[in-house]
Amino acid sequence: MFRFGLSDGGFEPQRYKSEVVLNSDFRKVNGMVRLIIDCSASQCDAIEKILDEYCAAGSLAYGAHRTSHAMMTCVAPDVANNDNVHYIDGSEGGLWTAAKALKKHKADAAYD
Repeated sequence: MFRFGLSDGGFEPQRYKSEVVLNSDFRKVNGMVRLIIDCSASQCDAIEKILDEYCAAGSLAYGAHRTSHAMMTCVAPDVANNDNVHYIDGSEGGLWTAAKALKKHKADAAYD
């Protein structure tokens, strides 16, 4: 359906593709910022360097996890009516692995 742009039962592939972007949960906020970022290794190095500087100054604690792939879990009970949500996370543990790194950072800081 996507390849040939075919519609069926109210499902329109092109509209669905744009809705995936709008309905994706790529930022998790619950008292702290949690992000999934697609960037190069050098960009990631630069981001972590800045985070390390803030961490060393005692301004924040962070955890990070790098992986080569992302995963998207889709819940789409009615795609014809824009009733879909998509959860984005990194592979190989994603946000869970980053949370473990955050806890380790915080524990290490307690002993400094």
